[in-house]
Amino acid sequence: GHFLSWLSSDFTVFLIGQVIAAAAGGSLYSLALTILSDGANPERGFGLSLAAQVSFQVAGMIWLPGLIAGMGLDGVIELFLLMSGLALGSMVLLPKRGRAVEDHHSLHAIFRPVSLLALLGCLFFFLNVGCFWAYIELLATDRGLSPDAIGQVLAVGVAVGLPGALLASWLGERVGLVAPLALGALGTVMSVVLLTLDFAALEFLIALAIYNFAWNFSLAFQYAAVARLDRTGSSVAVAPAFHGLGAAIGPSMAGLTFENLGYASVTMLAGLAVTASFGLFYLGFRLNRDEIGVGA
Repeated sequence: GHFLSWLSSDFTVFLIGQVIAAAAGGSLYSLALTILSDGANPERGFGLSLAAQVSFQVAGMIWLPGLIAGMGLDGVIELFLLMSGLALGSMVLLPKRGRAVEDHHSLHAIFRPVSLLALLGCLFFFLNVGCFWAYIELLATDRGLSPDAIGQVLAVGVAVGLPGALLASWLGERVGLVAPLALGALGTVMSVVLLTLDFAALEFLIALAIYNFAWNFSLAFQYAAVARLDRTGSSVAVAPAFHGLGAAIGPSMAGLTFENLGYASVTMLAGLAVTASFGLFYLGFRLNRDEIGVGA
């Protein structure tokens, strides 16, 4: 897909190439999640994976503007081609088959109540994420922060997600699932509450740092929860689709109430969504407590 986009100057062909690349990328991400879920300690694998993703985001924020200024869109596509080549080369390291499971009916596994509860927990968590990120710059501008200050704070805030993911990887399965997910929800609520107050650049940075730390810390355990509640790997493979759906619904829901409630609707919706997310995960643990333990 990237090669097709790089090869042609026609916009339609470029668009087709990017659609192919996006679809393939989504499939590969789901495959990567199932491989990580097969490990003995999936929390650790998911934490390292998220740390790698955050590292790339930070590197992109630092280097991509210069790359675009110097080489234009071709430079970005060539970077993607290089990364795709590295990914292809790493295929020899992949396991030849997944962990053996008794239930091979993927739809049956996904539609089990405990699996659906965990997947809805993912959806509500990213409903909060979509709502938060769609309006955060507008909120900061409304509070009088300059574009330069907002950009710097956003870059630092994203970087704080890295220690959150690494902490999740280091803790692994030693702290179970309930406590980390509760901590992630609490951190998110604390962040959005701070944003309801009057703030300058420092307070904005603190709120974003808490949010990104909690987000990446919690997400590793969310993937692990989905993997443990559905041992076939089917649910963790479709988790990104629920994330994407939640991220799309969040801004729309906030927009429906924004005219009447303003930015309060954004922070309130984000807080309610992440609280609902934790509740859904916890209910899934309760229903499956014989296998993973309610305090897991």
